[in-house]
This record gives sequence, structure tokens and C-alpha cells, in this order.
Amino acid sequence: GWGYCLIMIHTHAIKGLSINDFVLASKIDLIDL
Repeated sequence: GWGYCLIMIHTHAIKGLSINDFVLASKIDLIDL
């Protein structure tokens, strides 16, 4: 359907998630689709 978006976050330099990835994810959650 419409009204959704899949975003995958991964920091290649550390081969995983960093604190900045979680900060980005929380900001992405604020986007109203």
C-alpha cells in the first residue's frame, strides 16, 4: 500500500550500529508520512 517507507541504517565503518544511527532513527520516526 501507500504511506510507508522502509529505511535500513548501518554504519559500514564499524560493521554495525552506532549511537548516531539510533539518533538518526529517532529523528526519522518523527517524519509524518
